[in-house]
Amino acid sequence: MLGVPEMKACGRYCFEVIQGFGTAEEPVCSPDCSVLEPARAGKPAPPFDLEACAAIPKCWVNVSTLVAPATTGMLVIHLLRNINARKRLEQVTRKFLEAVCSLTGHEVEDLLNAGTVPHLEITERERQVLGSSCRRHTS
Repeated sequence: MLGVPEMKACGRYCFEVIQGFGTAEEPVCSPDCSVLEPARAGKPAPPFDLEACAAIPKCWVNVSTLVAPATTGMLVIHLLRNINARKRLEQVTRKFLEAVCSLTGHEVEDLLNAGTVPHLEITERERQVLGSSCRRHTS
């Protein structure tokens, strides 16, 4: 999934192979990552999302973690699931909501009255509801 050849991954730490960053572009993978603390305590680490920057091309993954006893202490195993499509949808939805909810009621009316889209006429009541819900989010 990451496109990292076996020869480059074997014998290396996960933070070296995955090189993950979080949603706010903060580094997630490091020698003292947040997964190690619960693993050392024998507790499960909650799943999390990160952008695998070592992947070619970069990709978003959800990481689940298993901890198993090993002869040298513990073995931390990461199970990665590709979530690119979900992350793209989240980003588009976030941008859409930020744009729509930052508009004032007058701006919504101006946009609605600027012209109609074929086959997408909305009723006067729908305009009122849209205008009031955007005003509620900006108050």
